[in-house]
Amino acid sequence: MGTMAARVKKWVSLILVIGICGALCSCGARPLSYDSSSVPQIFPSGVYELPESHQAPKEESETEEPEESDEPEESDESAESSRVQSKQSESSSKAQSRPESKEESIQAPRFAKLEDAREYLQENARRCEEVIYLYVDDAEAIDSDTLMEQLYSLAMEHGVTYNRKGDLLTVRLHYYPGTKILHAAQTGDVSGLNDEELSAYQKAMQIVESAKATSSTDLQLEKALHDWLCNNVVYLDATPEERAQAQESGEFVPVYKGTNALLYGQANCQGFSDAFYLLAGLAGLEVGRQHGQANGEGHTWNTIQLGGQWYVVDVTFDNGGEGAGDRPASYLWFNVGLDMLASHSWKADQEGVPIAASTNASYFYYTAGQSGFGVAFNDLESLASYAFTARRDKGQQVLYGMVSNGSYTWEDLSNAILNVAQSQGKQCSWQVWANQSSGNTGFLIEWIQW
Repeated sequence: MGTMAARVKKWVSLILVIGICGALCSCGARPLSYDSSSVPQIFPSGVYELPESHQAPKEESETEEPEESDEPEESDESAESSRVQSKQSESSSKAQSRPESKEESIQAPRFAKLEDAREYLQENARRCEEVIYLYVDDAEAIDSDTLMEQLYSLAMEHGVTYNRKGDLLTVRLHYYPGTKILHAAQTGDVSGLNDEELSAYQKAMQIVESAKATSSTDLQLEKALHDWLCNNVVYLDATPEERAQAQESGEFVPVYKGTNALLYGQANCQGFSDAFYLLAGLAGLEVGRQHGQANGEGHTWNTIQLGGQWYVVDVTFDNGGEGAGDRPASYLWFNVGLDMLASHSWKADQEGVPIAASTNASYFYYTAGQSGFGVAFNDLESLASYAFTARRDKGQQVLYGMVSNGSYTWEDLSNAILNVAQSQGKQCSWQVWANQSSGNTGFLIEWIQW
C-alpha cells in the first residue's frame, strides 16, 4: 500500500466591510487550495502493493498433474498462500505441452490471452466463487509478476492466489467485504457473513433507503451515496506495522474494508471504493472497481455505468481530506471520462472496464443541470457573479462551481468575488476552497456573513 501523501491545507475567511468611505477590512485564515505543483502531495492514496513475499520461491515444489476430479491437487505452498497480499506457487514442470481439448480434465473456458478473460473473472468474482479455473494459451509465457498483477487488476478484488500448470490457471480470490455482502444481498443467503459484515449490511441498507427517499433520479441517488461517504468517512491509511501484521495473519487491514468505512468512519482508498461499490450495488446501480496509479501512487477507485458507457467516480479524491468540513471538498472526479482523468492511469491489459473517452455533460456533477448539483463557467468573473447573485436572490449558502480550461487558486476567485461585492456596496464574508484536475478548477464557496 502506498503511504498517505502529505496534505496541504489552506483555509480563508474574507470578511468584507464596505462602508460609506469605502474602507475594506479583511481577516481570517486560508481555505483548502490546490495548485498544479502541489497536487501530487495532496490526495492520499494507497492500494495493493506487491510484497517481497510475492516472489516465486527459488525451490518450487512439484505440483501434481490435474486428475479426473472436481479440483486439481496443489502444492503445499499454493494451498497455504491465501493471504491478502497474495503469494503464488507455480509448477516447476513448465516444459509440459499444452493438453489437447479432449484431454483436458478440468472443465473451464479457454482464452487466447489473459486480458480476454476479464468478463469471465469478474463474473465469477461477483458470485464470490471459491475457485476459478481457466485455460490461457499464453499463460506459460507470462512472467510471474505480470501474471499476478494482471489477475489482481482484472478480477478487481483485494488479493489473489493462483496456481499455474501449463496453460491451466487455478485462481482463488480474497474478496472485499463489499463484494461478499452485495452477493449475499442478491442471493438472499447471508450465512457466509460474519458479525461485522452483517452489521455493515444493515447500516448500508439504512443509508441506501435514506438516499432513495431523497432522490428522484439515479444521478441524484449516486450523489447521495457519494456524499454520505464524503461526509461521514475520513481518510486513514494503514501503518507499515499494520500492513506487515495483515500480511502475516492473512487478515484485512481494517481501513482496507468498506465495513470499516460504514461502521467506524475510517478508510483508505480501498475502503472508500469498497463501501461505494456496496452502497451503489445495493441501490441498483452498475458499478465496478479499478486499480492503478493516481498522481504517481498506487490507488483504487470506482467505475459506474451510465447510459451504456463506463465512467470513473473517485470518492477518495472528492473527499479530499481536511478542509471542507462535513461535505465533499470537490466533485472533479464524479462521473468523468478519459478527457478529465489526467491524474489517473492504469495498464491497458489490467483495465476492468473500458472508460468513455469523453465526459458526458449529462452525468458530470458540474454540468448535469439537476437540482442540488453544481455549475460550470468559462471564466472566474462569471462564477463570482453567479455565486453572489445566488446568495443575494436565493439565499444559497454553499455553492460548488467549476471554471473550465484554467488552473486557478482560491485567491483568484476570492478577488473576483471581492470585486463583485464592492461594486454592489455589500458587506459580506465568505470562504473559498479550490481544487484542480485536468486543466479545470473546482471551487467550493461558503458564505459566512451576509
